[in-house]
Amino acid sequence: MIIASSTMDIQSILSSSEVLYRNFNTIYLYKRSLIVKHFAETWKLEREVSVNKELSQKGYPYIQEIVDVSPPYVIFKFIDEMTFGERVSNSTISVSQLLDTIHCLPDEVSNLHTSQDDEKSKRKMFSKIRDLFANGMLTSSEAELAERIVFNYSAYESRFVHGDFRPDNIIGTTNIRCFIDWELSGKGDFNRDLAYLCVGSLMRNRKYFLKLLQEVRKCNGFIEDAFTFFVLYIHLACLDNPRIDKKSVIRGVAEILKSAG
Repeated sequence: MIIASSTMDIQSILSSSEVLYRNFNTIYLYKRSLIVKHFAETWKLEREVSVNKELSQKGYPYIQEIVDVSPPYVIFKFIDEMTFGERVSNSTISVSQLLDTIHCLPDEVSNLHTSQDDEKSKRKMFSKIRDLFANGMLTSSEAELAERIVFNYSAYESRFVHGDFRPDNIIGTTNIRCFIDWELSGKGDFNRDLAYLCVGSLMRNRKYFLKLLQEVRKCNGFIEDAFTFFVLYIHLACLDNPRIDKKSVIRGVAEILKSAG
């Protein structure tokens, strides 16, 4: 895929005095109401742009408008509203609203990409589980159960999924304005989105998470084994993030295994 050259001077934007804040890979310019996002991997930028374009052409309203593309940057129109994650316990948006909105996409979109390579993910998970056991962070029975969860997983109904459906990627607290960060979207297991929504909520508010989990379990397409697999996958993936406390991740893994045992 070839991304068109930018018509904007990206370097002047990046050095602008208008920059209000920088957060990880994102820059907000307050006067122009722009968001500048840096993509470290070309395939992620291409997927973000292609999915955004496809959804826009099909009239899907819950996307963030792309103003310009200048690899490795994509410039979006800023939406001045809090995320679902920032007000997760006070939001009036129901789980069914969230899921119905993101999964009412045209079938053709799901043919663009595959969201996740399950076999590759499984290999990484097996490796991390064995490392945790070798370092005394998981007991023998916990490691065996974790490996069994990974081994037994196979994708269920395949449909278009967001791929990173965390509360912080949902803009709006009373009404859904848009979903952001589509670079991992594509054809995949619906339970992946359910797991990301729940784990992200747990990190924000445990009481709300327990309430959310009850609703998620009632969703059409919810499969307990697949959901548990993705919750475990997310926790193990967090071990690669230097900004996340590893001990809390290990406690989370142990809690998952306890509930699945």
